[in-house]
Amino acid sequence: GLGDRDGTEARQVCESGIIPLGCERATEQDIDELTEICDRGDAALKEGFYPMELSAEFHARVAQASHNKAIAMLAESFHGPTLLSMRRVQQSHPEMGIRGIREHRQFVAAIKKRDVDKATSVMRTHIGRTAKHVSKGN
Repeated sequence: GLGDRDGTEARQVCESGIIPLGCERATEQDIDELTEICDRGDAALKEGFYPMELSAEFHARVAQASHNKAIAMLAESFHGPTLLSMRRVQQSHPEMGIRGIREHRQFVAAIKKRDVDKATSVMRTHIGRTAKHVSKGN
């Protein structure tokens, strides 16, 4: 099977290519829908649990904002393995969801401003944290 580490590295490569496209091409609708996923995340946290599905959905939605069907399909193919590895990480690091939502919001704000550097640095920190936990677990 696909190791968590392989999946995370692939996500890092894929997202770093998606971000400039998203910054350039994201529509109001893309930004609204990404914000709406963040809102659902906040609501879930108030209930006391953040489902990692929301995080995976957020990343898949970012890929759609690239307005490149091949890229969206590629990102979609990471969805299952990503979710599994995030769930494993969350079991030992429940705070990940809280930080993740904050970073998702910062990311959306950067996309809105068309700020590629800011969006990239937020996402690097964000996926890097998963990567750090994942490589220890493998």
